Amino acid sequence: MKTFGLIFISVTALVVFNVITKVDAAVEETDCRKLMMVIAKKQLKVFGECSREMRAEISDPEIYQSKIQCVVKCAMRREKMIDENFQVSKLSIQEFLELNVPKVFHEIGHIFMDNCLAKYDGKFDVQDEHCKSYGDFIKCMQDRIGDIC
Repeated sequence: MKTFGLIFISVTALVVFNVITKVDAAVEETDCRKLMMVIAKKQLKVFGECSREMRAEISDPEIYQSKIQCVVKCAMRREKMIDENFQVSKLSIQEFLELNVPKVFHEIGHIFMDNCLAKYDGKFDVQDEHCKSYGDFIKCMQDRIGDIC
């Protein structure tokens, strides 16, 4: 159950961030929710791919659950939210925005990310075999943008 909660929080945060940065200002709330569901499919696919890859490497369910945040790390890398050194920065967030978000929404994307960036910029513990800081970053994002849609 704890694993589902962590994955749900991570997917929700990425989905909401994508919704915020992709939603046209004139979109009504009900349309925002529909859009969130469409984007959720993509995010779930990325998390599913990362999860399957990790399960192929880790056969013990207890070890897999203890490393569930590494699925988050994998998804963040695939979405270009972290760089090749597995760190988040203004540059990596800008790359994520450029690849995934219309330019008109880049400024608001940065506004929502500033607090989390200040806390985690270049501070991910890449040696942590449980990838805890990556999950913490996504939780920070969720806390910042959870009320939007």
